[in-house]
Amino acid sequence: MRVEDVTLPEPDADDQWCELLIHTATPEVGKQWTDTGEIHEQRDLKGRAEGETRTVPGHPALTRILRQHIADEQLNR
Repeated sequence: MRVEDVTLPEPDADDQWCELLIHTATPEVGKQWTDTGEIHEQRDLKGRAEGETRTVPGHPALTRILRQHIADEQLNR
């Protein structure tokens, strides 16, 4: 996940749900079912056209975690 794939509400907003933009899925399918022999396989999103994305809500607890992580990473640069 990249920072640009996360939409965080303003810190003082009443609604603290964030939005996450999902590009691909990486399900665990087992070595025998992948072309690479890895247990995970990167795929397009189920039920969506190739390259399409999906926006999902993020709980306020996740919003707090992501906001702190982004702030910490910016300090370390």
